[in-house]
This record gives sequence, C-alpha cells and structure tokens, in this order.
Amino acid sequence: MIKLPDFRDSVSTLEKELCCLKVKRDEIVSKMDENRENFTTVCLEFQREK
Repeated sequence: MIKLPDFRDSVSTLEKELCCLKVKRDEIVSKMDENRENFTTVCLEFQREK
C-alpha cells in the first residue's frame, strides 16, 4: 500500500513534469508557427520574382 506522503510527492513530481512538458510543447508549436510563416514568406517572394 502506498503511504499518503509518498503519494503526494509522486503527484507533485508528475505535476511538475507535466508543466515542463506543456511549456516545451508550447515552445515547439510557437517555433513551428514561426517557421511556417517564414516559409510562406519565402514562397511568396519566390513567386513574385518569376
């Protein structure tokens, strides 16, 4: 049987890990959006040159 303090520590650790993962996910999504926008800009510039 799991002791209550151990359980709370485990939950706290998992919450911290989840928070870090959410931050990393948000950073990745933001970088992808930025790259997509840059790619679109480059494509439009290329089309104008033709």
